[in-house]
Parts: sequence; structure tokens; C-alpha cells
Amino acid sequence: MITDRERVLKSLKWEQPHSLIVESGFSPATWKKYREALEPVSARMANDFNVYSGPRKDYDQMPPTYRKDDVFTDAWGCVWECRVDGMEGIIKHHPLADRWAGFESYHLPDPLKTADKVPWDQRAFEHELKKNVNAHKYIMGGGDRFWERIHFLRGYENTMIDLAEGEPRLIKLIERVIEYNLRSIQKFLQYDEVDCIVFGDDWGEQNRLMISPRTWREYFFSGYQAMFQAVRRADRAIYFHTDGYLMPIVPDLIEAGADIINLQYRPNGVHNIREACLNKVCVSVDIDRQHFMPWGTPGEVKDHIREIYTVMEGWNGGLWVKMDVYPDTPLENIIAMCEVFEELRR
Repeated sequence: MITDRERVLKSLKWEQPHSLIVESGFSPATWKKYREALEPVSARMANDFNVYSGPRKDYDQMPPTYRKDDVFTDAWGCVWECRVDGMEGIIKHHPLADRWAGFESYHLPDPLKTADKVPWDQRAFEHELKKNVNAHKYIMGGGDRFWERIHFLRGYENTMIDLAEGEPRLIKLIERVIEYNLRSIQKFLQYDEVDCIVFGDDWGEQNRLMISPRTWREYFFSGYQAMFQAVRRADRAIYFHTDGYLMPIVPDLIEAGADIINLQYRPNGVHNIREACLNKVCVSVDIDRQHFMPWGTPGEVKDHIREIYTVMEGWNGGLWVKMDVYPDTPLENIIAMCEVFEELRR
């Protein structure tokens, strides 16, 4: 019988996979809402990347930046505030927001000891790694933010002004973040069992990029290329996640070296995704969480996922689907999603 890892590897090689590749997960707020009722769904949920670890001990326990009314300062000096339990908060203080004051003396955290906002727990990572390797899962290691890191540090409006004005210190900050990320990925590349490095930046609004494609290419293309090629030299795959409309720069991400691009259904359109990616790059289509999952009937949810599968048929591999489940999704729709995944993976 083919393993989950073998199924993913076949997909990446454009060989007909045994069945659909599935990524799925539940937000902390979803666990808090449905609690024990979500356990049997989670246990049966198709997933090629993680093992079900058994019932949770505390449905109300939240990671940093996800705790209601909590104020949290991360490893970079960004101050987060959370207003909704289980949903990620927002940054209220950006350490480089005040006219670049302190930029020259600002110290980035140690990339070998930091995991996004918090210290890297190497022991916990190795525990999960061993568990998933023993279950023959495809193993992903976390890359880091690039665009998001820049505006987390400077503030979104400030970053937009910097780009418009060609601020030279912005270029220096970009270079420092690239250097940090190149060192950060070594935490995961040191493990032979890690198959893929995941990078993620939300670049899209509902119907356009946050900045022009020309500006994106001028400031960010070479950074992604450098990070992707470092992973490729280690003979690992590159997964790129983004939310929102991305179509104008999909060819650039392919050129930079991405092996899998995660694209949302609603902003990009499944036919546009097919046209841009067919026979060029593997694609993980993010199921529609703006309409079908929260507002559709269970039958509509199933038909929606079947539509994605049908439109993408003929790829001879290379198709993944992804769903991060949020608390506005009815339990019956979560179950319907689980059932159609089982149907398409037979």
C-alpha cells in the first residue's frame, strides 16, 4: 500500500498520485467552539502531513497572540493584542515605526533559536518529527516571513511610503531579513527527514496585489529566489503560501523556484489557477472559506470540492487541496468536507 509520503512525492514528480493530496487543520478558535465534537472528525480527516495525536487536554489553551485580551511582545519586539480568543491578534506597536529611529542599533533575534514569534522548541520539533516519520508522512519545516516581516517591523503604512519613496534604509532592512531567513531555514535543513520548507507571505487583497507587480519584482523577487535556491541546493522542495489575489506574480514565483504554490479559490478562481499553473508547478488550492464553507449547505461544500478536482483533472499529479477550518464553519460542513476528501482519495 502506498504511504502518504510516497503519494506526495509522486504528486511532486507529476506522476499520477494514488489519490488526492490533502492539507487540513483547525484553528484554535474552532477547537474552542466545537471541543469534543470535533475529535472524531479530526481523527478521520484525511491529511498527508500530520498524525492525529488523540483528544486535546485543554480546548481553551491558546498559543501566544491568540489569547483574548492578551498583550504579547514577540521575539522581534512587535507588540500584539488579541481581541478574539483563538484568532490571531494584530500588531499594535512596530519596533521600527518611528521614522527609522534605532534602525542601526536594532538587533534581529537569533535565527537558530527563534520560530517566528517565540523561541524555537527544538525538543518539541524533534518529537513531532519522529512521530510523523514513523507514520510515513511527508515532512515540512517552517521557513519564515519575508514581506510580512518587513511591515511587521515598520508598520504597513510606513512600508508603503518607503516603497513609494525608494527609501534606502528599506533596502537594508530587506537585506537583513533575507540574511536572517537564510540562516533560519538551516534549523530544518539539518534534518534529513525534512522533505520540504514552507514559506508564507500574504501578498493579495481580494482582487489585486498589495503592491504593483513591477514593485514586487524590483524589491522582493531576488530575495525569494535566494531563499528558494538555498533550499533547492539542499535537495528539498519549496512550498509557498499566500492569501488573496496572486495571479500576476505566479510566473515569477515559479521562476524563483517554488515547487508548490498555495492559492485561494475565491480571489483567484480555479480556472485561472489551472491556466497559470498547469504543467508548470504543483498547486494547493485553498478551499473557499469565504462562501461555501461558512454559508453553503453540506451538499454545496461537496460539489465545490468536486469542482476543484474536476477542473484540475488531467494534471497527472500536482494537485493538492487545503482547508484551514475557522469557527464560522458549521460542524455539518466540516463533516461534509471530510466525507468528500475520503471519496476523492479512494
